[in-house]
Amino acid sequence: MTSATTPPSAADRNGEIDDRRTLSELYALLAKCFVHPDEPFHRAVRSGEFETAVRDRLERLDSDSTPSPAPSAEESHADLRRAYLQTFEGFDGPSAPPVESVYEPWWDGRERELLSGPAEADAKRRFEAIDADRPDAYPADHLAVLLEYASLALEAERDDEYADFHARHFDWLSAFADRVTETADAPFYEWAVEVLEVAVLTAKRRYLDGGTAFDRGEPG
Repeated sequence: MTSATTPPSAADRNGEIDDRRTLSELYALLAKCFVHPDEPFHRAVRSGEFETAVRDRLERLDSDSTPSPAPSAEESHADLRRAYLQTFEGFDGPSAPPVESVYEPWWDGRERELLSGPAEADAKRRFEAIDADRPDAYPADHLAVLLEYASLALEAERDDEYADFHARHFDWLSAFADRVTETADAPFYEWAVEVLEVAVLTAKRRYLDGGTAFDRGEPG
């Protein structure tokens, strides 16, 4: 990546837009919304650089809808970090954990709202299968980690693996978005979840529901 927030331009050697790479970059960008924000990320959000990068990729993918304009982020890095903690980690009140196991049934079919469920076990297996590193700070089914895996699968042109992963690991996001709406008071992170839903639904429509194949600018 060329910076902490902005991946390189998505163009193939013929100058044609590469949808696969564009979607990979979009996932990598969105993953940064769901980890503890660092100072470069805060600067990119405050300057509008982050929103521009996200919208550029959504436009290239002919997204299903246009997200609302990004709200002004917190003025200080410390305030943005506090908003993240309040939104996703239960700092001083209810929250919406960005972890799949919280929203999915366990092995016995019951919904327990606990960490380390079947979703994490499957995500760990997938990372191990491709010998990919994942951050120790987050469980394997943390949203940021899942988005990074989807990005890696697309970058490696493992389209069948990406399709299976998307079907198995992104079906909880509507429940997560509902929880954010119910509990959050952080406009930037609410916007990030809105953009995430647009991105995932666009990918599902275009590439997973009988839509067009990934376009690499080559004859079909």
